[in-house]
Amino acid sequence: MKKLLIASGVILSLAIAAPSFAAINAGAYVGLGAGIGGMDTPELPANLKGPNYSENIGGGAGRIYAGYLLKLASVPSLMYGVETGYTKYSNNKYYINDGLGNNLHWKYSGYNADLLGVVKYTFVKGFNAFVKGGAAYTGQKVTMNGSVKHTNVGTQSKARTKVLPKVELGAGYDFTEHFGVSTSYSHIFGNKPRQLDKTASMKGLGNVATVNTLLVNAEYHF
Repeated sequence: MKKLLIASGVILSLAIAAPSFAAINAGAYVGLGAGIGGMDTPELPANLKGPNYSENIGGGAGRIYAGYLLKLASVPSLMYGVETGYTKYSNNKYYINDGLGNNLHWKYSGYNADLLGVVKYTFVKGFNAFVKGGAAYTGQKVTMNGSVKHTNVGTQSKARTKVLPKVELGAGYDFTEHFGVSTSYSHIFGNKPRQLDKTASMKGLGNVATVNTLLVNAEYHF
């Protein structure tokens, strides 16, 4: 998180120092984003936090995307268009060993591919703000292995995909008519998987979770 804030500060400093700018080109563009994010799966309940446990929720995230923008003739500072992208984020991992024969590992992995409408408004000196909204084809897989009451339960998994609403808000700076940078926050409206327990049951664990990301992006406009 600290590194992401530093990167955002560097972008802002460079933008303020820039002597001039050319309006970003309408038309096709491609982009790449990197930062933090992940699936909103539950923390371990207190009764599972015994002598040996661990949980890692969230981490690094990245997105590649492409889109097309048009200028609104009556408001030249306003652009609108469509964008599609693919986002991958860190796995969520849990582990418990209560010393009573319950030794379990869980892992959530996921991704999403989206199709979003885009509205972008450019202010003075190249600063801009944008909002995106649409749908995300969201995939998620949960895998469990270990033992319950000294009995090996093997490896079990459940994978699901679901089309969910997605929104993104951001602000950036266009250095030239071809190149711009931004910081953005996105949210996919998913469902909460149930809390983990000392059983081999997978029921409710496959609910496709909410996803949040905070990214620093670089874009090239053709």
